[in-house]
Amino acid sequence: MRSKLLAVGVTAFALAMPTTALAGSDQKGAGSGGGSPGQAQGASQVSKTLQGTLALAGATQNAVNANTPVNVAGGGVTGGSDSAGQTATNGVHNGASNGATTNQTNNQTQSAGSGCDAGCGGSGQDQSSTQASGTLQGAAAVGVAGQHAVNGSAPSNTAGGDVSGGSNGATQKATNGVKNHAGNTASTTQGNTQSQTAGSACGAGCGGSGQSQSSTQAAA
Repeated sequence: MRSKLLAVGVTAFALAMPTTALAGSDQKGAGSGGGSPGQAQGASQVSKTLQGTLALAGATQNAVNANTPVNVAGGGVTGGSDSAGQTATNGVHNGASNGATTNQTNNQTQSAGSGCDAGCGGSGQDQSSTQASGTLQGAAAVGVAGQHAVNGSAPSNTAGGDVSGGSNGATQKATNGVKNHAGNTASTTQGNTQSQTAGSACGAGCGGSGQSQSSTQAAA
């Protein structure tokens, strides 16, 4: 009896392209001669996930069982039963798995207000956020089980008279197995929150306020 098993896991590849968000300006009028506020927001996110799985399983079995009684007599032959029983089990169990989770979040808030009456300069705000995440995983599981079992029973009787004997039998039980598992799990979380607020209740001739924020995150 011969059995063969072959299982191959397909490589999976996932790529998330970058996204860019740009928010324009929010302007509020002034009493007279006031400069308008300027706002700028930039967000860039890049996520790359590469996964590879490979599972190979092979099982080979060669089992032989024989019972060959031989009786040679000049008279009568009396004997019990003759039997040959065999139980052979051969199995391979393996698995390869990958799990990857990447989360990126970016929150930006800007607020610029002016209660200027005359001659006030406007406020300027700038925000920038960059996030990069890369995950590389590889899992391989290889299982090989080979079995070769031989069992034999060959009783022989030779007599000039009668031959009398009991039962003859050959019993064999062979078990062979391989079990393995390979797995990867990765989780990456990135979060960024930025908030800016600029206000002016200037009476006259005041200069505006300037604000700038920058955030960079990288995970591999």
